[in-house]
Amino acid sequence: MHVFITGASGFLGTHLVRALVLQPGVKISAAYRDNPIVLPKPHHAFRLDMENMRQLEKKTENADAIIHLAGMSSGTSLSGLLQANVLPTARLLEASSRAGVKQFLLASTAAVYGSSGDRSFRETDLAAPETPYGLSKFFAERLCRLTADRSGLRVGILRFSNIYGPGNPGNVIARFMAAIDQGQPPLIHGNGLQRRDFVYVEDAVRALLLALKKRAPERLSVWNAGSGQNHSLRQLLAQLQRITGKTVHAQYDSPESGTPKDVWISVEKIKRDLRWEAKVS
Repeated sequence: MHVFITGASGFLGTHLVRALVLQPGVKISAAYRDNPIVLPKPHHAFRLDMENMRQLEKKTENADAIIHLAGMSSGTSLSGLLQANVLPTARLLEASSRAGVKQFLLASTAAVYGSSGDRSFRETDLAAPETPYGLSKFFAERLCRLTADRSGLRVGILRFSNIYGPGNPGNVIARFMAAIDQGQPPLIHGNGLQRRDFVYVEDAVRALLLALKKRAPERLSVWNAGSGQNHSLRQLLAQLQRITGKTVHAQYDSPESGTPKDVWISVEKIKRDLRWEAKVS
């Protein structure tokens, strides 16, 4: 199987490429934007301009599957996030359809739902994004649905919760750990009662690999991928202090714009369809 990956040098992409290299019978075409990567033969890594339709069409020519990870997750500028997350997805879907690619996987986000409140979101719940990032990913998902309806492309969408792990120092878990190690007060935006669902990066990679192997009869499949649990930031900090045996006092600041209040997703569907669940809590 020939797998074409965008965002291959990013946080999730780096871990995915490392896992795919070990998969027998898989050839990787790994696209990056800024940070070059080197892969052993027969795999191939290259710089990709997502605005260059001709390059996209050439690179997708012989691919069996596309895993689209490239994009922007930070920032509050709607125009910037649409430019980074929606238009490149449209171009890649168009190129994939023309090339006769069989399968397209999109790494999306639980932020498409908005705030969950006191219940977990299922894949059938109405998407109501409250942030520019969530909205940009919602539009990318709609493009996937439209393409799946109009072409022979099988599309899988994975709505990840907050992915953490090595290589992502900006994640709240990594920031809290760094502050604890240094004996500094961790910064919490808001009152710390906002709740989050976290998934470890290797679990996220495993979900992608299982989705890649899935031969779903449906033209379009959507899966939540998270722990299925949510914890407040205060609970998270307390747990990290218990693990490290160190005590620090949080510093509270004004609420952070561009983030939903609570994130909680149901993972029953991905357990049923892909036999997947998070192994790291």
